[in-house]
Amino acid sequence: MITRPLLRALRNDLPMAVTLRQMKEQAPEFKTVDGAVRFLCPHCHEMFAAVNPRNNLAHCFNCGANTNNIDLLVAVGYRFTEAVAVLTGWLDEHNRRRAAQLRMLAAPPTALHPPQTPPEGPTPTACLTTPRPPQKPRDGPSAVGAILRQEFARAGPGQGDPP
Repeated sequence: MITRPLLRALRNDLPMAVTLRQMKEQAPEFKTVDGAVRFLCPHCHEMFAAVNPRNNLAHCFNCGANTNNIDLLVAVGYRFTEAVAVLTGWLDEHNRRRAAQLRMLAAPPTALHPPQTPPEGPTPTACLTTPRPPQKPRDGPSAVGAILRQEFARAGPGQGDPP
């Protein structure tokens, strides 16, 4: 059954970039420029459609058409109900991948990096760092940031620096 919450999720929660990649050869020509997704407008067939990441809606700056995930699949030949069914599968897959990534980020540091035997003797950075007082445990995204900061501090300079 097609419900309003499902339609809202298909329009807003499934990034249009994911839809374009999943469409493979059916997708209009698209590219990512400076983090923004641009593609061939399915209405005027000009390369002026761009996705607004805040609302996941594409707007063509040539013909003025607005396109969401459902509109995109309907424009390439899917019936509405087929488009909803296909997008529902893609949304489920996207949510599973996102949940797995979040679980990995929230895993305790020892699960990500097993403890290693410390080298013999004093470490060269031991005199350069001041131990920090223990912090209160946090929940949610701030906990992930705290965990990552602790991991980078433990790794030492140049060893755990983010890319």
